[in-house]
Amino acid sequence: MVGMSNAALYGPSGDNNDWRPAIQLLVFDYTACSSVSWGCAGEVAMIFPVAKVFKVGKIVENIADASDAAADAAADATKVAAKSADEVGEVTKKAPVHHICTNKNCVSTARGGPWTPRFDEIFKKAGLDLDDAVNKVAIPGHKGPHPEAYHSYVHKELLSATRGLKANSDAYRNAVTGTLDRIKTEATTVGSQVNRWLTKQ
Repeated sequence: MVGMSNAALYGPSGDNNDWRPAIQLLVFDYTACSSVSWGCAGEVAMIFPVAKVFKVGKIVENIADASDAAADAAADATKVAAKSADEVGEVTKKAPVHHICTNKNCVSTARGGPWTPRFDEIFKKAGLDLDDAVNKVAIPGHKGPHPEAYHSYVHKELLSATRGLKANSDAYRNAVTGTLDRIKTEATTVGSQVNRWLTKQ
């Protein structure tokens, strides 16, 4: 049976990082080690350095601290990302709603118009209305009126997508809605040509 009796530890000598060699005096029962007698009958004294134990313990502690710090940083980053997403969502909600195919240029010939009758013709063949949600998108920084190049681009894209398709068919409708969805993405992508047309940048 091994038992600990006298233990001696030598602490820091003054400097935060300057530790004198620390030792621990362990005394084992003579019955466990009967071949050696040192100092007093029936006991064997053995000295083991424990400085390495302290060092390993410190490393483990540092690793645990680093792991906690990394977890905290990840949590903070998640919160920041969520906050940013919420802020972007709020900005988008407050942004002016833009009709991809204008519903306001019914008569004027300015900027290549009138455009509304041309768009309305395509929408009717798709069973849609210019005020349907598929034709609307919130654009932060939206500024009108829009240049002829924008209206011409949208009109040509719709004509190209529906060319050869039967009016009032699912294929025709899908071609129109698919084109509008694509232009929506372009319209909300900062730096894209469509976005620059809509924000006058």
